[in-house]
Amino acid sequence: MTLTLLRNRLIGAFGMIALALLAGGIGARLVPDMTALDAPARILDSLAPWSLALALLVGVVLALLRARVLGVLTVVAALGGAGWILGDYLAVRQGFSKEDPALKVLFFNALGSNTANSARIVDAVLAQLPDIAVIAESEAIAEDRARLEAVYPHTSVCADAACDVMLFSRIAPVSLREERIGPLWNDRYLEASLDTPSGPLTLVAAHLSKPWFSGVSPSEHWTLIRRLRQIEGPLVVVGDWNMALWSRPAMQILHRTNLKAPPAPIPSWPAQLGKWGVPIDQVLVRDGAALGSLHAFGEDLGSNHRGMLATVVVNPPAQTSSPASASVAARRAP
Repeated sequence: MTLTLLRNRLIGAFGMIALALLAGGIGARLVPDMTALDAPARILDSLAPWSLALALLVGVVLALLRARVLGVLTVVAALGGAGWILGDYLAVRQGFSKEDPALKVLFFNALGSNTANSARIVDAVLAQLPDIAVIAESEAIAEDRARLEAVYPHTSVCADAACDVMLFSRIAPVSLREERIGPLWNDRYLEASLDTPSGPLTLVAAHLSKPWFSGVSPSEHWTLIRRLRQIEGPLVVVGDWNMALWSRPAMQILHRTNLKAPPAPIPSWPAQLGKWGVPIDQVLVRDGAALGSLHAFGEDLGSNHRGMLATVVVNPPAQTSSPASASVAARRAP
């Protein structure tokens, strides 16, 4: 085989790789839900930054192989896709507030099968002593849940050990709403109205289905949008969304509800990758609620997720952006 033939074959191979990576990094974000390709597209668009970074490297390789036009086009497309993602995120981010925080909120997907670390998880939560702790797949801590309930007098109802999202609060909820968010799972949506020292606050926790549940995930997203649009006043939304905020459906949720993202996403899955993981666990704010800080929590607690530990400011000045029009009456759950 001559060097020219080998180079041409390498160019062909790397060209196909570049096309596949660009399709995953850019094309997936263009695929709407409820189509034949929505499930793989929803997986790929959460991985878009990694696809585009690899495409950039492949473009450099193509240029070194003297396929300069193809290499430059690949690099330009990868940088354009990265700019698209960055621009989308910058449009929904909100900086940390310098006001005094009203409360500390913790969210952690404990992983239901992670029962061997039940005591360690509860110890870690109590060491942080947040005002509100929300645990998803809370069956993982069933054996030690009583220890949390001893410290947190206000706990969401759980009739058995298999509850998903549970609330542990040191602040008495004015109202508490727990129900389905989709057709497959119970106990994955929770809405609590709280009276904090700085004023009223609504906290919503949502554990959304994985994106390859085609047809199920979109219905959950629209249910979440509808419910969030009915809430007025300072709002904090936490949960395992199973998708990054730059993904197509997450951006739709944020734009339709005016939720604000943290200054930079915190990678949370898989926990073993630490800061190189995908940020699928969220803490978002709106309408007079702002983040004072946000950090990862519990990457060594046996779950495949890192949790989120946030301080929340209530009613900071000049940071309100309600999505509800004046013609839509606010409705709180009884």
